[in-house]
Amino acid sequence: MTKKNSALLIALTLLSTTAGCNNTKENPPSVYTWHDITRAAMGTHGAYMQDFNSRENPTWSDDIPRQFWTKPIRNMKPLRVYLHLYHLVVVQKINGNIEEGIFINMPISSTIMFSGNDGFIFTEEFKYGYRYKRTIEK
Repeated sequence: MTKKNSALLIALTLLSTTAGCNNTKENPPSVYTWHDITRAAMGTHGAYMQDFNSRENPTWSDDIPRQFWTKPIRNMKPLRVYLHLYHLVVVQKINGNIEEGIFINMPISSTIMFSGNDGFIFTEEFKYGYRYKRTIEK
């Protein structure tokens, strides 16, 4: 292989491995890894559960108040964060009875979600979980 061909191969390899890194659709930012987001989701869930368990007469809600959201979760610019079968749902857009956002699979859940389960339609799998749309019954 000539030096010219080697340089071309290296350039094409670098281009193919970095393509999409500046994807403007990506939210949260690329600085987070899957482990960071999973840790952040677990931290959000854990802080909420710790507060819930410390209350004398707690009332359960799947909605997680803003004060328990970890920084990576807040960086997703959620309108709402809630638990669904121990998975974390980050709602980023609501239009009528359709919500959209990021569904983060939690390692503590024994439930594997599929598109169509409980109204969730997964539109894209990416390194943090799934982008989803869900019709909410009012």
